[in-house]
Amino acid sequence: MFISDTNNYGHYISSPSSNIGYIPIPKNASSFMREILAKNLNWVKEYDYKSHPRSQYYIILRDPFERWLAGVAQYITNHDYLNYTNDKILQFICNHIQFDQHTELQINFLRGLHTNDMVFFPFNKNLSMLLKLHIMKNEGISNYIDVNNINISNNDPAKFKLKTALREYLNKNPKYLQPIKDYYSEDYKLICDIGMGAASTQSQLRAIKI
Repeated sequence: MFISDTNNYGHYISSPSSNIGYIPIPKNASSFMREILAKNLNWVKEYDYKSHPRSQYYIILRDPFERWLAGVAQYITNHDYLNYTNDKILQFICNHIQFDQHTELQINFLRGLHTNDMVFFPFNKNLSMLLKLHIMKNEGISNYIDVNNINISNNDPAKFKLKTALREYLNKNPKYLQPIKDYYSEDYKLICDIGMGAASTQSQLRAIKI
């Protein structure tokens, strides 16, 4: 599937030893990936996959609603809004939906590429294991670094509080949930098209081409 080219971010990190790149998507373990790839494996930061394309790209995709919760929690708590769990603030958040790159469509970071050139990893409890197996194989390393410390916003009390408040608000006011899912319809379609939707762990492992 070719992803039509509009609003193209074009940012990736490339391997010095192979023709592989990693495209970071905010709130999809991107800080963690920069840590292990750039600092530990000496991957080089590039900016334009049109001018300097790779033969293959690593992509981490996340459930759009869960990523939206994490992105909103980061944006709101970073801006020190007072009493951000009252109903008026929560209603504003649900109506606004997109705040910055952390709540941007995931597919917008992949515009102009073909899914055949991507290796997809699901953002779930198996992510560390899948990354470990795949990168060890392709980078030819035997003593791999620790990949078990992926930072998630649930570790931050303020972010966890806001995410919990948003879930509860949406449970009480379900009319705000569908517009959020509609906004991320392209992401849901991408996840479905590549077979990473409600797939089991085993089918995810097969889809990731290890």
